[in-house]
Amino acid sequence: MDNMSNVTPDKENVEEEKDVNGKDLFTNITEINQAENIENLNKQNIGNQDTKVLENFKIESLIENQQTQTSEEQRANYEKLKSYIKWNSIEELYNSKYFCFCGREVDLYYIPTKSFTEALMEKLRISFIGCFLDHLNSPQRKDYETYSAKAELTEVIYNKHEDFNQERNNDVCKDVIGLIKNAVEKRKVINTELVFSCMWNARLVDCMVTNLDSGVKKLKQLEMLSLPANWISDLKGSLLPRNLKFLELFCNLINDFTNLCRGFPSTLCHLGLARNKLTDGSNLHLLATINTTYNLRTLDLGDNDICDLLYVLNSLTSLVNLVGLTLHGNPCSTCSTYRETILKYLPKLKYLDNVEFWSMDREPLNDCKIEDHVEDGALIFKCFRLMGIPQPAAQTVDKQKVEQTYHIEIELPLLDPELRKIGQLEPTDPEFDILSSVIEKEKVNKK
Repeated sequence: MDNMSNVTPDKENVEEEKDVNGKDLFTNITEINQAENIENLNKQNIGNQDTKVLENFKIESLIENQQTQTSEEQRANYEKLKSYIKWNSIEELYNSKYFCFCGREVDLYYIPTKSFTEALMEKLRISFIGCFLDHLNSPQRKDYETYSAKAELTEVIYNKHEDFNQERNNDVCKDVIGLIKNAVEKRKVINTELVFSCMWNARLVDCMVTNLDSGVKKLKQLEMLSLPANWISDLKGSLLPRNLKFLELFCNLINDFTNLCRGFPSTLCHLGLARNKLTDGSNLHLLATINTTYNLRTLDLGDNDICDLLYVLNSLTSLVNLVGLTLHGNPCSTCSTYRETILKYLPKLKYLDNVEFWSMDREPLNDCKIEDHVEDGALIFKCFRLMGIPQPAAQTVDKQKVEQTYHIEIELPLLDPELRKIGQLEPTDPEFDILSSVIEKEKVNKK
């Protein structure tokens, strides 16, 4: 009996455990089913979200394609209008500035911002100087013997001139090997601060520079700064080094002298602003209002859109040491008394448009008043040979040769006011479509 009594409770315990296990198993199955249902619902929600995202993406892509198509049509129309003009080789190069130097394509409607310091550091990195900079060669030894050996090897490679890219990558200054040797002789770790302290000239050609930042002040010994073929639209004179003597900004986008005249360095001898966006409204007269231009000897304003010659000359009369002036390529240089007028207002000038004045050029005109012809706009050119025209037969009248002349008509579309407006507009300007339709109608009428 005792044994039976002992067995029975054990069976009951086992049944209770089975019941408990059974309940746990059912509970687990229920929870798993619930989890699967939740997961399926989440998948449906994610699928619905993906569908919505896909629909939104399709809509955005459609809008973007329409905008791109419209932009491409505008650009095609712009290029079509420009095709009406027969550009010479120099103008073609200027109009195709986005690939004329490096061969790369640049979207003229989106120019990424790049400061002078960023461009200079990038140029130093790809040049031979980058082989010596501390932060680019941290694992290498930095003693004088190592630097000297590297400098000698670098000079041998540089003097071979085997690669055009090598020459271009090392045009950051006039003498890159001399700069390296000068830095090595300092017997210090070569870093950017040391390189900057040794640079007396800097050259960044077509480096996509859009603005001059305060980093240029770190080049305290800088005397020559050349930044041609970049995208600088404004320049503050206060940022320029105080020892600067030569500043070249050929082929940029500068259209105003206001900020340049603020803090204009008194040591500057040459200022080059050819192929920019200067006009009669660019405040050139501000050069006459500051007292730091007395050392300025040469000024290049060629190939801009300056029309008023008297305004230019009145703005430059205070430059007492000016000996060289360039204005060719501007509408103001087409007047019949161009050189005589400039000599009258700037008698100390020795060179005009890179041509030296002779003593006979300084003889005054007695038959007319010079200022009366400043706004004539006469375009004078010489034709030395006509190709493709048959030689006229020799004729004589009373044993005297008959002089024969040709009547030649030349179209100058750049002087067409409507086309000049087109050249100053972008396809996104509201007047662009109006002017383009007018020119299209005129072209059809001529046919």
